[in-house]
Amino acid sequence: MATLTIPNDFVAGAAIIATDMNANFTALETFVNTTPGVLQLTGGTVTGAVTLSNTLTVGANDTGYDVKLFGATSGTYLLWDEDQDELTFVAADLDMDDASVIRLGTGDDLLVYASGANSFIDHDGDGDLFIRALHDDDELYLEAGDNLILRTGATPTNRVWVTTAGLVGIATATPYETLDMATLANLGVGTELTYGTHADSDNFQGYINFHGYQGAATQYRDLGIYNGRQGLIMQFDGSSSSVGVGVTVPSSKMHLYVGSGWDSTAPVLKVENDETGATHGHGLWIKAGSDNASSYSLIIYDHSSNADFYVKGDGAVWANSFSKGSGSFDIPHPTRGGDWRLRHSFIEGPQADNIYRGTVTLSGGTATVDLDAVSNMTDGTWEALNRDPWAMVASSGNAVEWSLSGKTLTVTSDTADAVCSWMVIGERQDATMVESPLADDEGRLIVEHEEEDTLPDFGDTKADIEIGEAEAAQVLADQEAAEAAAAAAA
Repeated sequence: MATLTIPNDFVAGAAIIATDMNANFTALETFVNTTPGVLQLTGGTVTGAVTLSNTLTVGANDTGYDVKLFGATSGTYLLWDEDQDELTFVAADLDMDDASVIRLGTGDDLLVYASGANSFIDHDGDGDLFIRALHDDDELYLEAGDNLILRTGATPTNRVWVTTAGLVGIATATPYETLDMATLANLGVGTELTYGTHADSDNFQGYINFHGYQGAATQYRDLGIYNGRQGLIMQFDGSSSSVGVGVTVPSSKMHLYVGSGWDSTAPVLKVENDETGATHGHGLWIKAGSDNASSYSLIIYDHSSNADFYVKGDGAVWANSFSKGSGSFDIPHPTRGGDWRLRHSFIEGPQADNIYRGTVTLSGGTATVDLDAVSNMTDGTWEALNRDPWAMVASSGNAVEWSLSGKTLTVTSDTADAVCSWMVIGERQDATMVESPLADDEGRLIVEHEEEDTLPDFGDTKADIEIGEAEAAQVLADQEAAEAAAAAAA
């Protein structure tokens, strides 16, 4: 070690102690002419330019010293603070050219550098890269003068764009809405929006909620699903919790609407259960609000809003016009009980007939029957309802005669107190029958007719279903193969 006991502050007129300086010169000569050692200056200042041609060591292991390098600007310096074991830049810049790299980590895990055109922060270590704001009230900002782009993949690919207008695009660089998801694929993983938990439990729920006034129920938000051409598919009304399909303001809890121009054999609503292996294959359940005649389970209207068919809450069914392949009543068996039921077939005929029947006891050999009164109908109803009447009267063991005039059936017999059974049949002539599509212009039943309007072909025959299942299976197989190939490539 070369130790200078006298500071290097020689100036004109200063006294020099030869013996001290001889010792200094001897130490310097030894330091310069032999293997360079350590130059130590105690309590002094070295002025002027100093050039070192070898290693500069300040202090020793576990014993350090402060090193301060000043700049040309007042208050600007670089400080190695040995007490804090840190390098501090005070009002100073770290200026590195494009060929320079800041390397962090034993294996250069993190690199910071500029290429001239772009700047980079590269992490290539075994672990992960964390950019953190750790304080409770700290926020982390990512700021870009133009679009903010997120890239992923071994071959970096743009995935998410945040535009200067605040629009977010996933798989699209030109989002048209606040959040715009796009893909070139038409089917398979990657084309759907999935949210919620992956836990295998039925107790978890997923929610789609518009941000409103969270503390009270005074504000609502509507949700619309559109077809890509600003055409409405489905609307959820927040205030009424109603759902509209094809209508922006649903007037009921579920409102399906098709406007003018829907010229298709396909139905507006189709309910289908294709289950063939189960014991039950229910299709549609409709439940009324109350089991009474004021509640309707089902009402079917024509385009003029006239009720064509309805089912009341008490089970009563009404149809404006009704045709059937067969029919009967089917009721719990009145005597056998258990699961037994009783069935009778309807009475059919080639005319729209009304049947009236009853029993009358003659008095003095004669009796009259008022068909309105005996049928509990308003006076004049029978004649308004019927035409071409036909009557028959019989009395066991007695000869009887009868005649029908308007609504009055007159029965006579030589047996003064004969008990007579009677029946009157009339063909309907009311306005509803005359206007029925089952009748001609005079209201008479059209017995034989050609089938003009067949039921629409809704597709999905058994063959259609099998074809659809085969296509779906092929699509699924192609999708699984593509996923397997992607996993192998990764």
